[in-house]
Amino acid sequence: MIDKPKVVNVEIVNWDRAELLLKGWYKGHWVRIKKGLLRVPTAGAEGFEISTGFPLGQINDYRRSNKDGTSMHIHEYENYYEAHIDAVDPKKDPIDHLRVDAPNVYALGIPLGFAALAALVGAKRPDIIFAGAVGLALVLLTLPRGQAVTE
Repeated sequence: MIDKPKVVNVEIVNWDRAELLLKGWYKGHWVRIKKGLLRVPTAGAEGFEISTGFPLGQINDYRRSNKDGTSMHIHEYENYYEAHIDAVDPKKDPIDHLRVDAPNVYALGIPLGFAALAALVGAKRPDIIFAGAVGLALVLLTLPRGQAVTE
């Protein structure tokens, strides 16, 4: 399970202002915005696309890529939106996005992916376990320094 970081309720007039607010904070802040204060994030002037995210009970996910390699990710719930900035845009580098912005998913997915790939190519059980161990070693070597998997 992914724990949501600090959520701050704000009243913002547009998505660009929400993004500026989030970029001024350190990684891990989310803002909560009541529905009705802003338009639904669209591909029009705002440049959002329907996206996917780890299931946290949201109705939809929207994402807007930024020139600096980050992206703004919005989760739509019944009565509000929650938004945060991802340090790595998954469109530009999906693996690094998981490594930096979703380390829990990365830490679980890489070893399981290695083991599944070994099983798909017909490896025997010891080799499948070894592949999973190699994936785990890769995770431990590549997680950002000081980043706990429980973040």
